[in-house]
Amino acid sequence: TAQKSVYDFNENSFISDYLLNIEDLGKLKDISKMKLKGKLDINGQISNKDNSFSANGNSNTLGGTFDFDLKNDKLNANLKNIDVQELSNMLDYSKIFDSKANFVLDYDLLVKKGDLTGKLINGHFLENNFTLLINQLTKGDLTKEVYESFDIDSKIDDRVLTSNLIMKSQNTQIISKDSVLDLKQNLIDAKIDTTIKDKTFVV
Repeated sequence: TAQKSVYDFNENSFISDYLLNIEDLGKLKDISKMKLKGKLDINGQISNKDNSFSANGNSNTLGGTFDFDLKNDKLNANLKNIDVQELSNMLDYSKIFDSKANFVLDYDLLVKKGDLTGKLINGHFLENNFTLLINQLTKGDLTKEVYESFDIDSKIDDRVLTSNLIMKSQNTQIISKDSVLDLKQNLIDAKIDTTIKDKTFVV
């Protein structure tokens, strides 16, 4: 819906506010190429002038905020102070980590390439197959570790993300370089270097 849309015939320009209500993100699968869950409302403005298209928008979602700016093919998006468990639920992924997080995306829609950086704050693992394996190896409980810092740096090539991540807590350090998340084939390939107190191993 829009409250004020203006088309100027002299300048051949269009500008409008908008409110986009998406009641079921799952119905956007053909567009997003991803299985999503939940709903989303976005407020913003669009304009088209001198063969240049731009749009911006913002939303309160996932326990935090989302905003974006699009200028022709260049997209910049920000997720601020969002809940990682709520994000996992929206992406229809298993919930393996609990934290607040900030993400910044710079993406070229034409060539389908970009960068995604993220910082998770004061997070901890939820019980899953990975933590059960680590707990057996170390005779400890990884879910009780609080990670003051968790940094992610990803390169996006179409639907493949190649990432580096570093996680640090008082007793552990987890590092993964050049891990691959392939959304098309629905697979993860990652080598995880793990240090827990005086034990070091690779998963």
